[in-house]
Amino acid sequence: MMRLVDEVDDLLVRLRTGNDAFARHYAGCGERPQPVHTLYWGAHRFRADSFTRLGDAALASFTTYAEDPAQLARALAFPGADTLPRDRAGLEQIAARHVGDPVAFAADMPHAQLAWAVYDRVRDKLVRAPIEDLRIDFEDGYGIRPDAEEDADAEACARALASAIAAGEASAASGIRIKPLTTANVQRSIATLDRFVTTLVEAHGGVPSGFRITLPKVQMVEHVDVAIELLARLERRLGLADGSLQFELMVEVTQVLFDPHGRFTLPLLVRAGGPRLVAVALGVYDFTASCGITAAWQSIDHPMCDLARGLMMLACSGTQVQICDGSTNVLPVEPDANGSVGDETVRRNREAIWRAWRLSHEHVRRSLVGGWVQGWDLHPAQIPVRFAANYRFYLEALAAASARLSDYLSRATAATDGAAVLDDAATGQALLGFFHRARACGAIGDAEMLAAGLHPHELEQRSFVELLTGRRATRAVLG
Repeated sequence: MMRLVDEVDDLLVRLRTGNDAFARHYAGCGERPQPVHTLYWGAHRFRADSFTRLGDAALASFTTYAEDPAQLARALAFPGADTLPRDRAGLEQIAARHVGDPVAFAADMPHAQLAWAVYDRVRDKLVRAPIEDLRIDFEDGYGIRPDAEEDADAEACARALASAIAAGEASAASGIRIKPLTTANVQRSIATLDRFVTTLVEAHGGVPSGFRITLPKVQMVEHVDVAIELLARLERRLGLADGSLQFELMVEVTQVLFDPHGRFTLPLLVRAGGPRLVAVALGVYDFTASCGITAAWQSIDHPMCDLARGLMMLACSGTQVQICDGSTNVLPVEPDANGSVGDETVRRNREAIWRAWRLSHEHVRRSLVGGWVQGWDLHPAQIPVRFAANYRFYLEALAAASARLSDYLSRATAATDGAAVLDDAATGQALLGFFHRARACGAIGDAEMLAAGLHPHELEQRSFVELLTGRRATRAVLG
C-alpha cells in the first residue's frame, strides 16, 4: 500500500516555498549589536569633540550627584537604600569586610552588594565608553532654519563626525535624523541627506560601521519605498556598496499603525524596508500628541504608548528589525547652576537631579521589563541612569536566570524525546538572550555565563536549539 507521504510531493513543494519565505522574513536579529541607548543631539551643537564633551558631562553629573554607592541607591530608590550607611567610613568598612568575595557580600548584605556592583559598573562604563549611539538631529532638536544654514550645518557635522572617527572618539553607532518626507519637508530632507552623506564619504572615505539615517514621522509605505530608493541612488552616485546606507523609521503618528482601510500597516513597513531597515523607534511626544493627549500627560508610560509598543513588537518580533523605546523629557538639570554657592543651593540642585534621575530610572526599568533593551536619551546627565537601570535589572535577575538556564540545559540535553527539547526551546532562547544582552551592556562577564552552565566554546552561541544540537552530538560521540 502506498504511503500518504509518497503522494504529497506537490504539497511539500508548497510548504518548502512557504517555509523558505517565512525563514527569510523572520530571520531574527542574529549577532547585530544593539546599543542600550541613542543620545539625540541637535546638529547646531554637534562638533568633532562632542562625543568626548558629552561623555565628560555624563561622568561629571554622576560623580557630583552619586558620590558613592549609597548615594546612587538613594537617588534611584533601590531596594534597601535607606539601610545603607550615609557616611563614607561606614561604606569603607562594608567594602573591607567583603574584599574579593562577592558571593559572601551578596549573602550578608544583598542591598549593599547590589548598590556597590551597579555603582562600580556605571563608573567604569562612563570612563570607558559612555555613549553607545549618537544621532545628529536635523529635525525637532534642530528646528526650521534657512536653507543655507542647514546646508552649512550638514556639511560641518559630517566633517566633524569624520574627524571624531579618525581620532577614535566617536561612538560605535552614529547617524543623523533628517526631517520627514512629507510634502512640506521632502526637498529639505533630501538636501540634508545628500550634503551630509556626500561630505562624510569625501571626508572619511566611506560610511562608518553602525551609521544609520533616522526617518521621522513615517505615515505610509510610500515614505519607506521612497527612502529606500533615495539611499540606493545616493550609493550609486557615491560609489558605495549596495546596502551601505541603512535607516530606521519612527512611529510618531497614529496613521502609521493602521491605514485608511483598517489594515495593520507596521508589518507592511517592515517588509518594505527590507535589509536596509535596522530599527523602528517610538517617538513618545509626537505620538501622544497625535492621539490628542494634552502635553501634561504626554509620557513614555502613557497607555497609548503601551499600545504602540505592543503593536511595534508584534510587527518586528522575529525579524532583523530592532525596536527602540522613547525618552524621558524631564531632564536632570540644576535649577541653581549659576546661583550662589551654599548648602541650600546644593540641596536644591541635588533634589532636582535626583527627582529627574528617579523618573528616568523608572521609565528605563519599565522598558526593560517590557522587553525593550534600547531607548532614547536627550541629555548627557541621563546616561548614568540608563546604565544604572540596566545593570540593576540584569544583576537582580541573574541568580534566577542562571538557575533556570542551567536547569534547562541539563534537562534538555539529557532528553531523548525531541518534543521535550522543542517545548523548552523558546524559554531557553529567551534565557540565552538575557545573558547575551547582560554581557553586551556590561552588567556581567564571561564568568557569569560560565556559572550559568555554558561551556567556554558556547559563549558566542546565540541559538539555543543549535547549542543543544551541538551538546547532543558531543554526548552521542562520547557515548
